[in-house]
Amino acid sequence: MRILALVFALLVFYLCPLPAQVTGTAWVTFPSLSDTLVIGNPVRSITSDFTGRVWWGTAHGIYRQSSDVAAGRYLYPDSSYKQKSRNNVLSLAILPDSTVYTASPVGMSRHLAFSMTTSSLITYPVIPDSSVTIVKADSADAEQTWGAGNGKIWVYADTVEVVFSADSGLAGPVVYDIAIDSTGSIWIATSGGVSRLVGNYWITYTISNSGLNGTINYAIAVAGSDSSIWIGGDDGLVQFDGDTTWTDWTDSLPNHRVKDLVYSPKDTTMWCATDSGLAGYRPNRPYPTSSWRKYFPGSTGDSLPNYRIFCVYPDTAGRVWIGHTTGVTRLKEN
Repeated sequence: MRILALVFALLVFYLCPLPAQVTGTAWVTFPSLSDTLVIGNPVRSITSDFTGRVWWGTAHGIYRQSSDVAAGRYLYPDSSYKQKSRNNVLSLAILPDSTVYTASPVGMSRHLAFSMTTSSLITYPVIPDSSVTIVKADSADAEQTWGAGNGKIWVYADTVEVVFSADSGLAGPVVYDIAIDSTGSIWIATSGGVSRLVGNYWITYTISNSGLNGTINYAIAVAGSDSSIWIGGDDGLVQFDGDTTWTDWTDSLPNHRVKDLVYSPKDTTMWCATDSGLAGYRPNRPYPTSSWRKYFPGSTGDSLPNYRIFCVYPDTAGRVWIGHTTGVTRLKEN
């Protein structure tokens, strides 16, 4: 009887399929503007401080997460046009010592995360250009910040340490994104291709000498799992192994226009913000069809409120923060 029971159990195990893995999502949206007099407030940059609180920069000020479902808004003083234009935040970076830098059309602003009323506006000639398109914390040096303006990119730490331009080897006049790989190479996404700075040596990647599929590149990121370089722009998304192999992922996206790329080491996912929704790629991901997952309005019962995504940020708790035309939506996937 014991043998018959064992045979029966084995038959049940092999013939009856296991229950399918159940996945679920939870969405929370933080409106980026309570003032109904202003139509829309695009969120262009998201990051977090060392306490884990999430910040985002918008066209009408800075927001800081104050609770699990709320955020507080901060505006720079608007006593003049220049001061008011500081609130048009194009990029946001936070250093380990809680120093906050924001980029705007009138300069780079600096203040402490826990002293929001104290701030300073840094403009030309302290920095090479008063119109700043991006600020980026230097992952290799806790005290340095990268900044970029009209045709120039620089390293800042109380003063400008070094300046690069087209004469130095910069591929294009507009710098959109910066990434630093595990070897210390600086990768720069520009309006004229991608630049790579290895020590004092420059390498330029364009559609004519590489696997890039477009000239204008908005986003660049390093995947920690294999140190590959991901590059997105007006014409799609490519992955580069840093040597000779280029992989084109454009057809896997909700939209060919990629605005932001961020790698999450927590779950080895590369997150891609596009003009028609969000996409996430993780090798061997436990979904039935492919390693790509797409999110857009209507893709689930309660999902993104807008198609056009400007930025994305995966936090250390496994949540994904998504900046769009009217606020920030947080995704928690199980």
